[in-house]
Amino acid sequence: MQSAASKPKKATQKTPPLPKGSSPIQVAGMINAVVDGLWETSDTYFHDGDYVRCVSLCRICVEVDPSFDEAYSSGGYLLWSLGENAAAEAFLEYGTRRSKKPGSLNSEMGQQLFRTKNYAAALPYFQKAVKLGGVDVTTYATLGHCYTRLNRFEDAVGAWKQVVEKFPSFIAGPKNLKDAEARLKAGK
Repeated sequence: MQSAASKPKKATQKTPPLPKGSSPIQVAGMINAVVDGLWETSDTYFHDGDYVRCVSLCRICVEVDPSFDEAYSSGGYLLWSLGENAAAEAFLEYGTRRSKKPGSLNSEMGQQLFRTKNYAAALPYFQKAVKLGGVDVTTYATLGHCYTRLNRFEDAVGAWKQVVEKFPSFIAGPKNLKDAEARLKAGK
């Protein structure tokens, strides 16, 4: 057994110093240009139907820019469309931990699970997305649908009331609220 003094130290990854004459702003600009180029190339592959390459470029983009939410969303959706549900969920979950706007990525993860009819797993993502904010009516509405699919009608009523209150012009809100109230009253 090695003593603590003789154990090799773990290597720590350090960013090398910038070359003389460059600044962090210049480096950030170059990184942004690289990510923009990769994203543009991904769009070309998308329109060519080469979704596997698209996903690969999405993965590279998020490693260069961990807060690139659209790359997580697009990559997750494309993986799902390729039938790779587990990979889609893993990629989106990775994004929820790295995003600077976790509300939208939690919503996206919830949508992925909802699409695959995994309502119980989707629910905490929608709840978290609504709590964190920065999400649109679709997140609130799908939370209401999720509660309904899980026969949690009292919660569904609460979710739909929130939709009607926050998004009064959302035409499906009042109808779904009425439906949730009827189900709650009927107990089904």
